[in-house]
Parts: sequence; C-alpha cells; structure tokens
Amino acid sequence: MKQYSEHFFDALRWLADLQGGAQAIGQDIEGIQHVSAELQGGEFREEYEKFIPGIKAVAEHYVQRLPSPAAHSCHAVSHGFLQTWNASPYGRAYPLAITIGNVWFRGQNVYGATRQTILDVLAAGPQAGKKLPVHVWLTLDDMTVFDLSILASLPRLGFDRVDRSQSVLRWKEGAASDFAYEPLLVHNDFFSLVDTGKTTALA
Repeated sequence: MKQYSEHFFDALRWLADLQGGAQAIGQDIEGIQHVSAELQGGEFREEYEKFIPGIKAVAEHYVQRLPSPAAHSCHAVSHGFLQTWNASPYGRAYPLAITIGNVWFRGQNVYGATRQTILDVLAAGPQAGKKLPVHVWLTLDDMTVFDLSILASLPRLGFDRVDRSQSVLRWKEGAASDFAYEPLLVHNDFFSLVDTGKTTALA
C-alpha cells in the first residue's frame, strides 16, 4: 500500500500532466520531494517539528473567526486559510498545499472520490456555493495534514462520536488516528476552478 507521500507526489505529477508539465506549474517536483524527505527524517526535523503545533493553533483561530460554519465548505475554507497563511511571515518557510482526494474515518471512505470524480468537477466549471463529491485539506511540506473542515462535516454526514473539542484535525501517517488520507490532486488554485464565491482571508 502506498504511503501518503507517494500519493501526494503522484497527485502533484498529475497536476503537471493536466497543465502541460512541471514547468507549466512552476514546480520542481523532484526538488520538493527531496526537501520533504529531509524534513521527515533529516537533521532539521527536530527544529522544524517544534513549529507545527503553532500552525494548528493559527488554523484553529482562523476557523473560529469564520462568519459561517466550515462544514461542507472544505475547498473554500482551505483556500481562505492558505491565503491568510501565505500573507503571514511564515508562509514561505512552512508552505502549505491545497490537496484534493479522499478521507477515511474509522475505515470508511467518506466521499469515495476518484480522479474521474475530480475531472468531472473541473469540467463542470465554477458554480457558486458548490458542494463537492471530494474532500479538500492542506498538506505541509513534511506531509503533515491540516484539515479545517472534516470535524465539522462528519456529524452532518451522519457519523457519530466525532471529537468536538477542536476545530482542526492535525494528521500524520503512522500516528494512531481514526482518519486516513489519500491525495488525488494537488492544486492551490482549485477553488477558483470550481466555485464562483469568495473565501475569507483573515489578517
């Protein structure tokens, strides 16, 4: 079974295929992969990891200040937080990527998405207030996931006993969790391709 990082870089390569190659998306995919591997197990890991709880705290603060609930708004909430994060002094040092795909909760695939699902969503074009048949979250370059909407969405999808003490899920492969993630596409402009609405970027 593939690791999260393998799915992630396959998803980034698929973006390159869709848009005409790595140069077209302005990404050195192999270079990003090397940096990611170093951050996951290299000499910088310990210092890097100290900042990760701070990212989650900022994300929690962002979600709590939203004018409307995060449930069923994964693409808009993720995009809005990415804008906020990139405008901060930390956005370049700790880059986040919009990641589209599947999330499992206690072994159940919540959305059951495929690449064809994503192609269908993209082909439909921008629509206001769109509910998507895929899930969207943020991936840090060390492959830590920050999911700003799944904890709010699950109760509305009929799942019980979801932790309501926090708004943002921090997930990393290998740690004990009720969740699992499968990236299918990495695309920081995904929101603008599927929704005509506005996101909330907070100062």
